Amino acid sequence: EDLGRSVLLRCFCEGDAADLAVAECAGAYRALTIALRGDPSAVVAAVSASRLRGRGGAGFPCATKLATVRDAPSAEGTRAVVVNADEGDAGAYIDKELLERAPHTVIEGTLLAALAVGATEGWVYLRGEYPHAHDIFGRAVQIARDAGWLGDSVGGTGWPFDLRIVRGHGASVCGEETSLLRSIEGVPAQVSPKPPYPAVSGLRGAPTLVQNVETLANLPFIVGHGGEAFAALGHGNSRGTKLVSLNAAVVRPGLYEVELGTTLRQVIFDLAGGVGGGLAFKAVQVGGPLGGIFGERHLDLPLDFDVLAEAGGLLGHGGLVVFTEADDMVAVGRGLMHFSAVESCGKCFPCRLGTQRGTELFDRILLG
Repeated sequence: EDLGRSVLLRCFCEGDAADLAVAECAGAYRALTIALRGDPSAVVAAVSASRLRGRGGAGFPCATKLATVRDAPSAEGTRAVVVNADEGDAGAYIDKELLERAPHTVIEGTLLAALAVGATEGWVYLRGEYPHAHDIFGRAVQIARDAGWLGDSVGGTGWPFDLRIVRGHGASVCGEETSLLRSIEGVPAQVSPKPPYPAVSGLRGAPTLVQNVETLANLPFIVGHGGEAFAALGHGNSRGTKLVSLNAAVVRPGLYEVELGTTLRQVIFDLAGGVGGGLAFKAVQVGGPLGGIFGERHLDLPLDFDVLAEAGGLLGHGGLVVFTEADDMVAVGRGLMHFSAVESCGKCFPCRLGTQRGTELFDRILLG
């Protein structure tokens, strides 16, 4: 929570975060003002220097995706940016807090990405279970539009770009980018085979940049302070900071911003005060239902895309759910497997049937 090394928490607003004056006090639209005066390729160059990887789970290099969308041929001459705000991991509320407490930073980051790829339309696919975020972010979009930051001429430059908000339908699979795009198009939200990837053929066949909220929220800092300043933070091939959310099992639950490379032990025990209620730590789930569950012997693992993958887990979106000695981990495993079974789109045989069989195996274990 050291704001001296903070990228995102410094943008959080006290008071009405949708209010433009409040957001400008936190630095909103400064980086965009600079970028609009220069060449859009400078945005891609800054992101490349930052070594930013996607914060939605996969950890794909952001600059590579930007360049792919920018360079992909478009039959209609259109490109789109889609903000994935369908935060479906149980225990994660990172995007929710960004949308509610730094909405103009998210809008500015989306505009910077759109400028970089030459997009003329933007969509925000916002989780339906976030009514407060819909209210605040919706007002922020309208205020930005009234101020000329969205619409027919962004910042008076003649470049048209606007944002439309789509309410998510409560399906976890819509967090996957091809399912999300199908949902926006109004057809069944099933996973589409790749290739082609959305960066080449996405929304209605146009080259489409799909990025999650936190990824885009990093762009104003990267463009405003330089990619090298962002890359100076982090660990190995995981650069910058990461927002992590912790559940009520710890003494100080909430949202924290840490440098990538910070260990699980430092986050859970040093920042969050350890396990509450006089109970002992048993395990921590990292990266949502499809991530990994790590025990006490893993506590010195760093928050790093590659290290956690090598350990059999996943950094994912960054939600941490801590379990104590009072929790039955078999029941927890059953709950995660059942969640995957219920939320499966059913398109692929191993998932459609395998998650059902997995749930039944857990049931047999619970029955002894």
